Amino acid sequence: SKVVDVEVDAISEELVVLKWQPPLDSGDGTPNGISIVQYLVEAIPLDGSQSLASIVQADNRLVTFSVVPGTAYSMQIRSITVNSPEPQPSPASFFFKYEGSPLNYFVPLQFTISTSTISGVVGATSSFLITPAASPYVDAVVHITSSHPEAATATSRVVFKAGFSSSQTVIVAHHQVGESELAFSAEGGNYEGLVSTILLAQTLPNQL
Repeated sequence: SKVVDVEVDAISEELVVLKWQPPLDSGDGTPNGISIVQYLVEAIPLDGSQSLASIVQADNRLVTFSVVPGTAYSMQIRSITVNSPEPQPSPASFFFKYEGSPLNYFVPLQFTISTSTISGVVGATSSFLITPAASPYVDAVVHITSSHPEAATATSRVVFKAGFSSSQTVIVAHHQVGESELAFSAEGGNYEGLVSTILLAQTLPNQL
């Protein structure tokens, strides 16, 4: 059957986020259901201009579209199951026309890091994971800076893609003996910043 609880929010002058929940009687582990593997999501302009389409994995249920303000769209969501590579013939459809002000998600970018201290000897590299607490609505960029780059530096830029909450690996290069604090700052999207987090990177002497 069709997906339920469809929501659409405008997050910029030309960008909308479409969210939904799986059908009540099929997929996602429901009793006697048919597992859904993907969704085909379409934004079809009613003026006949170019349609937009995106295929997302079953556990995401979130997609962003760039739309033209003042243009009416037919939004359609179809399930793709393990039994058939073709989308279901009867989509969940609704009409959307954006003419107002966007909803802004001005909230700190919540994330966790896999450790608070990381160590390595001179000339070596080490790594840690940075993970968003929830999938960002728009692409979020995190910059990582070192207080003492002569001691240690890290991957300078990490990108969290809209709709995904996958962890990203950050590589730390250890240059000379000493300690450096790694600080994180956000850029782009509709994020005002992120939760204050400092990681201590230690560079130790080689044991010869």
